Amino acid sequence: MPEEKADFAFGDGSTPLHIAAIGWQPDSIQASRTLRGSVNLAIGSAFTLLPICLSCVAGTLGLVLLYAVLLASVLLSARLQPCDKGAEWQKAAVCDLDAPRMAALTRLRATLMLQTIFCILAVDFPLLPRSLAKTRTFGHSVMDLGVGAFVLMGTLTRHRAGQSTSVSHSPTSTPRASPLVWRVLSRHGPLLALGLGRLAAVRAVEYHSSHSEYGVHWNFFFTLSGVAVAESLLAPSVDDPADTCATAKKASTFGRRRRHPWKGSVLGALVLMAHQWALSYGGLSEFVLHAPRTSFVSANKEGLGSLPGFLGIALMGSAFRDLLRPRGSLEAWRAALRQLAALDVGLWALALAADALVQPASRRLCNLAYALWVLAQVLLALLGCLLVSLRCPLVMSPLLETTNRSPLSAFLLANVLTGLVNLTIPTMHASSAISTVVLVVYMSTVVSALYFVGSWNMSSTLGSLRDSFMGLTISRNRKK
Repeated sequence: MPEEKADFAFGDGSTPLHIAAIGWQPDSIQASRTLRGSVNLAIGSAFTLLPICLSCVAGTLGLVLLYAVLLASVLLSARLQPCDKGAEWQKAAVCDLDAPRMAALTRLRATLMLQTIFCILAVDFPLLPRSLAKTRTFGHSVMDLGVGAFVLMGTLTRHRAGQSTSVSHSPTSTPRASPLVWRVLSRHGPLLALGLGRLAAVRAVEYHSSHSEYGVHWNFFFTLSGVAVAESLLAPSVDDPADTCATAKKASTFGRRRRHPWKGSVLGALVLMAHQWALSYGGLSEFVLHAPRTSFVSANKEGLGSLPGFLGIALMGSAFRDLLRPRGSLEAWRAALRQLAALDVGLWALALAADALVQPASRRLCNLAYALWVLAQVLLALLGCLLVSLRCPLVMSPLLETTNRSPLSAFLLANVLTGLVNLTIPTMHASSAISTVVLVVYMSTVVSALYFVGSWNMSSTLGSLRDSFMGLTISRNRKK
């Protein structure tokens, strides 16, 4: 039975165009910001979640309804809450030049998290088309996109270990109290602990899991922690865009940089090419896909073998970080939007070429085609979020704001609830009616819990864990 459930979670994949249509969901439901009261808040949250859920379970019809809802929300928000662009930019609470970036990343990260939360349980029900489930070896699907998108979002929003603010500057303290390696490990160690905790929990309850996904002992959290540590050690000198806000005020279009912003992306390209060479000519593909599991390394060959590819994705993301740095005017942001669009077109062309000419995209291998596809897909979604954010950087769905404040809490709760549902319900034999009821109750529980803990002041340990998970919390309420 566990093996049958694990096999049920896989599919044959879909097309990049289909996945792109599902993933391009900018939060244009701005009218929900004006709603007040628990009933109206619930309506606004449902209106935000509806496109995410419909796009995943209803196929072509779902996509048609998705964009109909988004169009209706744009028209409704324009009527109920017309946006004065000049006033919005003047009232930006964080930094008037940084508001569009902060809003776009908030929308993107929260939407990605909500879609992930829905899919990790929906994939266990027949309601979710198997074309959107994880592919066994090669192909494109919504579930395949998840881990790569999380790695890239961490790069876009995470402070570098080399920019730690924990070093004391008092006369009696020692400068740089701890080496870089220790700071990196202490920052990302809690994420490693999460991986160990998940491994222990899965073994304790004999929960169904496929070894062909990450390996016998490896899991999603180990991949995130390994990439975060390696990225911090290899490229600690890449600036965080938030640190250049004052610099950007001195320039009308492109703020001056203290370091070379493209260094990380060049390093990432080299890592991806070296990894693809190892896959194509060094025997790594054969090892990952066909080698017997006779040692710790071979037992976890999928997780370990894909790490260089995910590291390449993270390093390449530094190019996005540079193009998202604060700008000196609205026109400069529009120029940045055009640059990002041109970059995305190039990434899509390279991704399709690599898929056809080098090796088909594979999440298990995290090869060149998969890495380029993740970069292109996430950048496409980011463009949609930035378009909305340039119109009204301060208008945000309450659900997205709350999800952005507590992404780790949401993800952990979703994993616990997913496990409980699978241990109590024969999900893969459930009818459409039962599947719908369970998923509605599940999403309602997660959203209610998010609102409950949204204002909870997390301890420093949980805060560090949260930062390692998907980068720093993008707070929109800090003073300049």
